[in-house]
Amino acid sequence: MEKKNKCCFCQKNIVGGFKDIDLKYAGYLFSVFKSGLECSECVKKKFIKLFKEFGEDLIIKNDSGININWHLFTEIEKQARQGTYRGDQFIAMKRILISLGILSVRSEGNYEIVESVGIRLNPSTLAVSLYFTQEKDAILYMQYKYRNSQFSFEIRKIGKVIPSHKIF
Repeated sequence: MEKKNKCCFCQKNIVGGFKDIDLKYAGYLFSVFKSGLECSECVKKKFIKLFKEFGEDLIIKNDSGININWHLFTEIEKQARQGTYRGDQFIAMKRILISLGILSVRSEGNYEIVESVGIRLNPSTLAVSLYFTQEKDAILYMQYKYRNSQFSFEIRKIGKVIPSHKIF
């Protein structure tokens, strides 16, 4: 008989496997990662709480769609790097933007910001670079974050990416 694991948070529901789950909330559609330790209901509840605390000022919804408050994002990013603000807010903001499809861990077909000698300047999560899915967001992020910089930058759209397992 197969053992059914219960959620680590609610201790009631069966967890199932790893997957992305769709969540509709406040007029947005999020794709939220669910680990094998938690149930879908707990993931949804935790994400809604996270969005209420950190996402409502970050996301601007208007007739033209979803816009991001990149000024707020870059200010929190700067404060998190300097240690003068809660890093958990910056982590939460990145998670929200990934869940909305604004940022992605996938490079192919997406945008990156690079300094003139090739140093990638995109936001990152731990050691993983995040890529902008839309050119307009890369431009706005760059305008807010690097507006006073003396260095030269460019935005690149990444074409085809061939992973090593397809080469060897």
